[in-house]
Amino acid sequence: MNNQHFTQQIPENELRDELFKALMEELSAYEYLMETMEEKKQAIIENNLRQIEQLSGTEQLLVTKVNRLTETRYHLMQNYFQAHHINNFPITLMEFIRLTNEKERAIWEKVSGRLNKILNQIHLINLENKQLLESSLKYIQGMINLFLPQDENLSDIYSPEGNGNEKHAVKNLLDCNA
Repeated sequence: MNNQHFTQQIPENELRDELFKALMEELSAYEYLMETMEEKKQAIIENNLRQIEQLSGTEQLLVTKVNRLTETRYHLMQNYFQAHHINNFPITLMEFIRLTNEKERAIWEKVSGRLNKILNQIHLINLENKQLLESSLKYIQGMINLFLPQDENLSDIYSPEGNGNEKHAVKNLLDCNA
């Protein structure tokens, strides 16, 4: 669907309202994404693979939705700038807010602040989840190495990089009579 064509049919005085509505919907989707990522973090900690899989699917759907909403917001801002014959500025939310009247600016800044706060939290949760998964994989790799036979010809495993048949000449924990 061509969002630009669709939004150009909206009267100029309604464009700002449509933009605010789109921004609020985007904010709501980001909040739900953040909640899903928090649940996923807990599932990673609990090693609940089924829940991790479900939440990862939900995350993908939400990211797709958020991308679509962000694109819609961008096209609405683009049309607002064109309707006001503003061509010299980048089409950003901050620039749009700067161009609004003082009475409305406080509301827009508050929503923009919430959006930025949620985006920062999502970024942090994503980093935490990445670190948790990497630690879990390192632990599993370490456990595999502990139980490898001392004779490297007796085992084939995958390396952390995904290379098959990588040999490790490590002493097996069981060979140490532990």
